[in-house]
Amino acid sequence: MTTEIMNPETGEVTAVEAAPPARNADPLTQFVENVVDGQMAGVISSDKVRRKFIQAATLAVQNNPQLAEASYNNPQSFAASIIKAVSLELSVDPAMGEGYLVPVWDKNARGNVIGLWLGYKGLRKLALRDPDITACYADVVFDTDEFHWQTGTTHEVTHRRDIARTKPEPADGDVLPPHIVAAYAVCRFRDGRQIVRVLARWELEQVRDDALTQGKRRKSFGPWFDHPEAMCSKSALRRLLTRDVQLSADAAEVLSHEAHEGPARRGPSVATREARAAGSNGDIMARLG
Repeated sequence: MTTEIMNPETGEVTAVEAAPPARNADPLTQFVENVVDGQMAGVISSDKVRRKFIQAATLAVQNNPQLAEASYNNPQSFAASIIKAVSLELSVDPAMGEGYLVPVWDKNARGNVIGLWLGYKGLRKLALRDPDITACYADVVFDTDEFHWQTGTTHEVTHRRDIARTKPEPADGDVLPPHIVAAYAVCRFRDGRQIVRVLARWELEQVRDDALTQGKRRKSFGPWFDHPEAMCSKSALRRLLTRDVQLSADAAEVLSHEAHEGPARRGPSVATREARAAGSNGDIMARLG
């Protein structure tokens, strides 16, 4: 782009090439932009959508040093996960709760790669795209709640929460919090049908153990420790959608892949990792610079 400048003394007009807009100096943002622009050309046609996913992915990477490390070491898996999110029209911003970029162990790569895991809101959003579905939700049942479930030719559920219940104490050790006794998901259809899926505590424990264990390794961190109630709700909704609802091929593929991905490997202890978090991000950004 050129700009014409006139000399006020001589009246001479000179064409000057305008300087290009300054790029963001943040090396982490530049890395995400390079991955998106270099490996996703033609996938994202809208610049607005492109900027939105760059911003969301950058936020996710900035807040997770291990995710940043895996993204830097394996940008192909990083781009592939964003492509999946774009195709499903789900945000990867952790605050949105729709999809998460997660470092997972890959034995073939002998390191962590990036996978896309769907959140509760993402699962619900996918279900409600079906024009025949009018409502879809999930919840957990506590030990002091009143809960009745009927199955057979008709599915009915009655759940009365005990609002006088005191705040439960966090679970000690590697166990599901004792106040959680079940989780359920409900899907209502335009023709009046209703499907209910209930997972008893032993089923939730089984789902949790499968998610935390891969071979001889077992995770001691993650959403099952930080947000057990939300993960129980997601598990019930996931079971309903995979068994009773016809999802799109892309959504079904992501859910199937999520179920078989192993947990990420971490070297230092949790306390050590927290102490190093700020420094780790700085080291990675320095390498990207």
